[in-house]
Amino acid sequence: MRKLLYSPLAFALLLMVGSFGFYSCDEDEITLATRNIDIPLTYQFALDVPATGSPSPFTYEEILEITDNAEFDEYEALNDIEIDRIAVKIIDIQNAPDTTIYSLDGQASFPDVQQGIAYDLVIDNLKQASTDGTEYDLDITDENLRTIATSALSTGQVRMVLDGELSHSPITILFEVIINTNTEVELKVG
Repeated sequence: MRKLLYSPLAFALLLMVGSFGFYSCDEDEITLATRNIDIPLTYQFALDVPATGSPSPFTYEEILEITDNAEFDEYEALNDIEIDRIAVKIIDIQNAPDTTIYSLDGQASFPDVQQGIAYDLVIDNLKQASTDGTEYDLDITDENLRTIATSALSTGQVRMVLDGELSHSPITILFEVIINTNTEVELKVG
């Protein structure tokens, strides 16, 4: 037998080679995995129309934070967003007498993204809509949904404007905007 196998130098060399195999991964190296997930984003707002009148015009504007949404906090990065659907849902109405039927005839628009394009939003009975939980889809073409999604990904947000007329006022409408997304995210794999 050779003395090389039993020498302290050979043993140290063997130990270093073995250790290199176990400790070659640097803790700072993180592999990212890409995954597509369906994430519904919801935003709740109150539209308060205090003036008394019939009909009563209204305009309401809200910034919808898309990429800075809590739904995305667990992911490393957002690579792409596809919007499949945008809908409005009436959650509740307040400050409205029970004997009056309130209707909304209006439009939703995204003026920073699409100048001059608006989507009809007509609700014949707000009380019934809040009781039924009906979601009113905005009739947006696939091409326009892609335009909104592209803008949302680059700026992180979309400005939405609702305007139109209510049949009566005063009234406060609690509503929800629902944006269904298919999002490509990066996951940390350590």
